[in-house]
Amino acid sequence: MTIWVTVKAAAGSRIEDVAQMTSDLANRLGIAVQFDFNDVSCWAEPEGVSAEEFALRWRRALAAGGRNASCTNRIMPADSGTG
Repeated sequence: MTIWVTVKAAAGSRIEDVAQMTSDLANRLGIAVQFDFNDVSCWAEPEGVSAEEFALRWRRALAAGGRNASCTNRIMPADSGTG
């Protein structure tokens, strides 16, 4: 990846809303969108999984790693649900 944009989510935002907006933005721009949400670094990439799946991955990352965990909406091979 050559370039990406970083955005900030407003305090009090819901992960479902932020996942939808960043996924839409990634699709519109054709590049990845990075954002931090409750200490989880997230990457929304063009043509990724649904916003609902992205939010679920965020919850898993938060539960598994807490601070400094990461998640992505990228579609994995055989979509393993990780990442």
